[in-house]
Amino acid sequence: MGDILSLGSLASFGSPARAVEIMYAMILGLIFSLLLGYQYQKFSFSMSDRRGFSGSVVLLMIGIIGVIMVVKSSLALSLGLVGALSIVRFRTAIKEPEQLMFYFLTIAIGLALGASKYYVASATFVFASAVIITRAKFIGKSVTTHSNSGLIISSDLGEDILQVVSPVLDKHQITGRIRRFDRRESKNELYIDLITYEERHLFNAIRDMSSTGAKVTYVGN
Repeated sequence: MGDILSLGSLASFGSPARAVEIMYAMILGLIFSLLLGYQYQKFSFSMSDRRGFSGSVVLLMIGIIGVIMVVKSSLALSLGLVGALSIVRFRTAIKEPEQLMFYFLTIAIGLALGASKYYVASATFVFASAVIITRAKFIGKSVTTHSNSGLIISSDLGEDILQVVSPVLDKHQITGRIRRFDRRESKNELYIDLITYEERHLFNAIRDMSSTGAKVTYVGN
């Protein structure tokens, strides 16, 4: 009996209608994930590698759709998947909440597409995209005036780090805005979004700031 059910599941899984459904979900998933990745690159406030993160979103979407397509065709496979995933541990921490938000959005759309809920997936994508673009517009993150680059400056200069950084940026005609300033007992970190700069001036500025004892990391896409 179990063999008959298994053969029946495989037959339905390999039917032409099923193949069309899978391809349709995969194509929609590819389109949605590419658009999500584009939005992350252009409207994100993240200081991490936006381009690399965008690529991972595409693979995550396709993987989730494939898993859900397989799982919904067999109760035994779904139970096995639960057991397999229960032993998986991810040791790479997500440092920025915005990355977690995009991951969760990708998973939600992938689940809907895998379950053939195309209207739910489309509505989720459209509404989320509207929120992302509106949020960026009102907060002031404009893709036409801001680049996807930044500086992370760490030192033990305390509040004087601002007095060191500001003259250097002015000297080399670099404009930016402070994203975050973290002050700890033995270490202080300053996160700056770069707006306008020339590469040769930027590298000279990094050299000048490093000569004061500060550690400077350039983040760019």
